[in-house]
Amino acid sequence: MDLPPHDFVDISRQITTKTSGLPLALEIIGSSLYGESKKFWKGTLQKLELVPNQVVLNKLKISYDMLEPHQIEIFLDIACFFIRKDRLHPCYMWKASNYFPKRELLVLSRMSLLRITKDDTLWMHNQLRDLGREIVRREDVNFPRNRSRLWEPKIAFDVVRMKEGTYKVVALRLTRLYKEHSFTSEEFSKLPNLRYLELEGGNLVGDFKNLLSKLTWLSWSNCPSELNVMNLCLEKLVVLKLSGINITEGWAGWRSCLMSKDLKVIEINSYPGLKRTPDFSKCLNLKRLVIKQSTNLLVVDGSLSKLEHLKHFEIISCESPKRDGCEHYPVPFVLGSLKSMSKLGMRGMHLQELHHSIGQMTRLEYLSLDYCSFLKTLPNSIGDLKMLRWISLIGTSIKKLPRTMGKLVSLLELDLSMTKIKNYLLLLEISNGWRF
Repeated sequence: MDLPPHDFVDISRQITTKTSGLPLALEIIGSSLYGESKKFWKGTLQKLELVPNQVVLNKLKISYDMLEPHQIEIFLDIACFFIRKDRLHPCYMWKASNYFPKRELLVLSRMSLLRITKDDTLWMHNQLRDLGREIVRREDVNFPRNRSRLWEPKIAFDVVRMKEGTYKVVALRLTRLYKEHSFTSEEFSKLPNLRYLELEGGNLVGDFKNLLSKLTWLSWSNCPSELNVMNLCLEKLVVLKLSGINITEGWAGWRSCLMSKDLKVIEINSYPGLKRTPDFSKCLNLKRLVIKQSTNLLVVDGSLSKLEHLKHFEIISCESPKRDGCEHYPVPFVLGSLKSMSKLGMRGMHLQELHHSIGQMTRLEYLSLDYCSFLKTLPNSIGDLKMLRWISLIGTSIKKLPRTMGKLVSLLELDLSMTKIKNYLLLLEISNGWRF
């Protein structure tokens, strides 16, 4: 095995780390370093820190140049914004742009331009990420306003603040630098084709009539409690992700954000949290709803029962359960109306009982009621869930299971950790080969 000279070991490791061990990159860069001085090696490392190696990029670009237009758009989106992110969420956005993400991701995977991991996240080698970002940078090296995607916070902020945006910008990340900044309607009027917007803090000011009309993705952390905006109408929104201490049931932005019939994903991360969920009656095509908060008391608005296409619903509380003098979460909606549901999770809630209509959720595959410490029984109707594969009841107060669970012919796994179930013989009698 060839090894570098002793005094070159550290810099060799740094260069290997910078190239992420990609064999092609190591071969090309290694051949250029052969026989050169340590000063030359250090200079090469400095260049790699600033600009990806041109020869490596040119070779990687051979595969990129074979892509079709929609595949290029998806590849660049991932390189700039979605590495190590859930695959499904951007897929909804791409579908709204009339792409075919299932097919296009398969092509990209087969060409080794990305990988979809076991937990269904998007992964891309650092060299391919650098290729994608360099391609975007070269759309206009001197004027970022003419690039399609702006992901570096300072560059993106300067383009917006200086009112230099153009119709070419389709995706924008405004994070880290401007938590107190108010973005005006005039600034966003320069960005008519924006479809992806990521905000951290800040506010919107002015009349936004006919602005952000193509926005399909809004991710906003540290939201302000009050919006200084008029006529904000996000009719094309597909993915909505909100977080911060100001996300309450009375948050000023609900009306603007929940008016799209195309909404497919809503994620709310709020501390301490909502006391009541907002009105979902206009987002009837919603498929995924996740609410994370510190409080374990939440009233679910009746509009949730209208979401006939909802497949994934989770309420996650991070607060320790209280035993004395507390209210209970009554599950006021009829579960049976959610006939498309495949995953239902309520973690750490003050859940006293499940409505018997859960037996009508015939497509349910995953049920988690972890740390719902006041839950003592399951309804007999749970035995009607013929597609149920996983049940997790960790930390509940359940002492026995209904015999109807013996009808769960698809059940593969049952987790009863930290429950009060003692009659294991009965459990074995109804188990039908479950794993627990």
